Amino acid sequence: MTRRPRRSWGKIRRLPSGRYQASYSHNLSRHVAPVTYTTKMSAEAWLAAEHRLIEYDEWTPPAQRKNATQKRGTVFGDYALDVVGQRDLKPRTRQGYLDLLDGPLARFSKVPLAQISPEMIRTWYAGSVLAKTPTRRAHAYQLLRTVLNTAVTDGLLTTNPCVVRNAGTTRPKREASTPLTFAETEKLALGVPVNLKAFVLLGVWCGLRFGELAALTRADITDDGADSMVIHVRHSVTHRDVSGSKTGWTCTVDSPKNHETHDVPVPPHIVPDIRSHLATFFDSEPDSVVFKPPKTCHLNEKTFRRAWASALKSIGREGFRIHDMRHTATSYATMVASPVEVQARIGHKTAQASQRYQHQMSDRPNVIAADLSRLAGWDGSAPR
Repeated sequence: MTRRPRRSWGKIRRLPSGRYQASYSHNLSRHVAPVTYTTKMSAEAWLAAEHRLIEYDEWTPPAQRKNATQKRGTVFGDYALDVVGQRDLKPRTRQGYLDLLDGPLARFSKVPLAQISPEMIRTWYAGSVLAKTPTRRAHAYQLLRTVLNTAVTDGLLTTNPCVVRNAGTTRPKREASTPLTFAETEKLALGVPVNLKAFVLLGVWCGLRFGELAALTRADITDDGADSMVIHVRHSVTHRDVSGSKTGWTCTVDSPKNHETHDVPVPPHIVPDIRSHLATFFDSEPDSVVFKPPKTCHLNEKTFRRAWASALKSIGREGFRIHDMRHTATSYATMVASPVEVQARIGHKTAQASQRYQHQMSDRPNVIAADLSRLAGWDGSAPR
């Protein structure tokens, strides 16, 4: 009896059900076909295709390919939620992404990843209801592109179909306002309620963001009792509108933007104002916030803006935004400090070189604070 030639590569066995199962060994592992076959010829065809992938250096494990094929059927909405959920994001940023997924990107929520095409994206972008809000549309496109880039990395797509030129570019709504003069700064601080005077002075002279100022606690302030005071920027608070709550919003305390904690020496000429605020409006608990509103946990922009608008009108600077205090602080600092020193003081994300500079020139922040006071007319004597 003539024996059939032994198979040179792979293995086919007949199962009790009568169907055929194909498998082979490669890279010290056995790989089994994802399905069984009704004929032996079909099992041999699968083995031949696998062998061809190995020869052409295009092989990946069959199980991995099966998983990728299944995932390609995953709709964008489910996959995007996974991508956002796996990222280390601040609560406000995460909520912003979820709002975009539920809003302008809802068009893609039920579309399988593999079916999202450049034409589909171009059509969505051109006809987007966000055409009148270009910044939000750009943010939506950036998130769409990020999610699909992740799909490429995961092997679910070969290329990213987001190819609309400059679609993710945001343009500032308007340039920052002209910085306040020293006289305007003083008048502005006097124009707000007395319990907010120190808030404005720290914003303009130290450059803290609104959320950083609102989250400031007594433990974040080091005072040597003379003319030296340091603000330790360790936290920031964000508010989000929530319908049905007593206040209409919720607040979340987290690390500052970009996780950039830093220390800011206070210019000596405003130190007495900060001490006066602490003595008048602050209770004795070190973890209590420095600028506590009467009925809520932290000061929010809506509440602050009412007093702010009135004070701006009194000095003829109605277009000056809250965040422009930070721009003014940056402008003041550039008069007495190098760009690297300004970055360190203001809390912009800096390179390793600037961090090394801060360490090596440990006294410079105090010198800069004193120089800022001299700009405002302080003569180096006891603070006013």
